[in-house]
Amino acid sequence: MNRKKAILFGLAILIGVTCFLFWHKSNVESDYRGFRITTIRVEKNKFVPISKKLVMQVTGQYLNKNEYHANVIIQAKTDSSLSIANWYLYEGPTVTPNQFGTPIINGASTHVLSKGTNIIKANTNYQVEQTKHNLVVVSNYTHGKYRLFYFTNR
Repeated sequence: MNRKKAILFGLAILIGVTCFLFWHKSNVESDYRGFRITTIRVEKNKFVPISKKLVMQVTGQYLNKNEYHANVIIQAKTDSSLSIANWYLYEGPTVTPNQFGTPIINGASTHVLSKGTNIIKANTNYQVEQTKHNLVVVSNYTHGKYRLFYFTNR
């Protein structure tokens, strides 16, 4: 009798785990339905909307010793705060985690964007052995949809 109870108990646990896994799979599929990442190559000096309130243009990217520098113009529709948490440095075949320091906006070290045109200088360290360095900005423009803006030097 004990063996029969043990088998039934094990079977009940197996059925419970299976039901949980199907429920979890269904939730994950509904949460990520329509998930998409789009890569957009942006040429030098071309304005591109990165959100409803911001339009961005990279006017120059260059290396100086062990630092990467980007000169950026952002046109803001309202006063706001600039988050560079979604700025990355593309180095050859890899994208490194955000290493940018506090940007210099309109000559001051700040994160505050004023309404209108803002001139920004951003810099970070880079890997010397890599030959290609480009700014990548990620924009989450709607739930589950992302744009990777890859700024080129051409």
